[in-house]
Amino acid sequence: MKLKELIENNLVLSIMALAICAFLAGWGAYEAVIKAGNSEVISKNELKELRDAKDKLDKPSAAQLGKSATTNKLKVVFVDALQRRYFVKDNPLYQDGNAAFLVHRVASSDIGNVVNPASAIIDRIAPRDNPQLYKLSAEKIEKEEPDIVVIHRSAFCADNENNERECDGRLLRLLKEMTHRDTVYIVYSRKFTTNSAFAARLANEAGIQGRLYVYEFKDGYPFDDGLQVDHFFQTLLMLVRAQISQKV
Repeated sequence: MKLKELIENNLVLSIMALAICAFLAGWGAYEAVIKAGNSEVISKNELKELRDAKDKLDKPSAAQLGKSATTNKLKVVFVDALQRRYFVKDNPLYQDGNAAFLVHRVASSDIGNVVNPASAIIDRIAPRDNPQLYKLSAEKIEKEEPDIVVIHRSAFCADNENNERECDGRLLRLLKEMTHRDTVYIVYSRKFTTNSAFAARLANEAGIQGRLYVYEFKDGYPFDDGLQVDHFFQTLLMLVRAQISQKV
C-alpha cells in the first residue's frame, strides 16, 4: 500500500499529516515575519534582563531626584530694611521685618515647592551724613544667585523721609550695580505712584527693560490682610512659572 493511500485510509495519520503541514507553514511564516522586521529571537532570561535594565533607566536615582527638585526651584531674594513693616502684630518670626514675613510665608505654603527664598536686609538707616547706610550691596544680593529679586521700594528711605526722588535714586543705584542680566525684579510699595509709569522710568534708567515689575499694596498694614497677601503671592507665582518655562 502506497504512503498516500495509507494516510488517506487512516484518520489518525491524516490528522498528523495536516498538523505537520500546518506547523511547517506556520514556522515558515514566523521566519518570514522575523526577517521582514529585522528582529532577533531571544530567550525569556534575556528578555527579563532587558526589562530590568529598562526599569533602572526609567527610574531616576535619589540623587537625580534631589538634583531635579533643586534645579526646578527658583531662587527669590526679598530685600527690605529692618524698620519697614506691613504688619501690626509683633511676631518673633518676623524680627527682620517684611523680608522675614515673606520668606516665612513662602516656606510655609505651596509656593515653596517652586521657590527657594532668602532675604537681604539693609542696615538701619542712619542720618544723612552717612549715605553708605542707605545702600545695599548688589554683590551681597548676587551671592545668592537670585532668579527673582523682590524689593520694598521704601527700604531705601530714612524714617520720616519724604524725598521720594532721593529714595528712588538709591534704589536705582542698586539696580544699576546688579550684573546678572537674566535676573527679574519686583518692586512693591503702598505708594500710589508705584505704577506702570514708575516701572518704565526705573527700568529704562537702570537698563533692565522687560525685567522689572511693580506691585502696589493698599495703604495701612497689608500683610495683616490675607486677601492682599494671597493676591501678591499669586502674582509672584505667575512670574515664577513664566521664568521656569523659559528655563525648560
